[in-house]
Amino acid sequence: MARRFAICVSPECLVLQKTLTKADLLISCYLALFQRPITPKFVAAGEAEIRIAFMANDGSWSTVGRDALNRAYFPAHQPTMNYGWLTESTSDDEYSRVVLHEFGHALGYIHEHQAARFIRLWNKEAVYRYFSGSPNFWSKEDIDHNVLQKYSPK
Repeated sequence: MARRFAICVSPECLVLQKTLTKADLLISCYLALFQRPITPKFVAAGEAEIRIAFMANDGSWSTVGRDALNRAYFPAHQPTMNYGWLTESTSDDEYSRVVLHEFGHALGYIHEHQAARFIRLWNKEAVYRYFSGSPNFWSKEDIDHNVLQKYSPK
């Protein structure tokens, strides 16, 4: 898939607004699962391909792979990944789950149900009801984009 970072690439990661002590868990979770074949380089300042924020009320999300390099959509000073519902009281299991999920997107992995080869008949009303509530509070358009629509590798 063209959006994934190449195996020989070591994307730089910058944690913006590091206000949580659990941010260190983010690094250890990532390294435990994804260190091969791509090894990120966490930097303290400057430009980075993956820019991580903890903006509350913005949800947890990540760009998909090399989409983060598109400066028209993601200027260098803006995050390409956010952990909006992680707090100091979030359980370690949930923290790890969300961190690993979003880092998977950052490396170019999509949700399996959005792959062109995935076939499922959705109960769309149930999908809209589920994702319009906590913790997402997504609009119908967001749900269509993030859940129901197939992902195009182009």
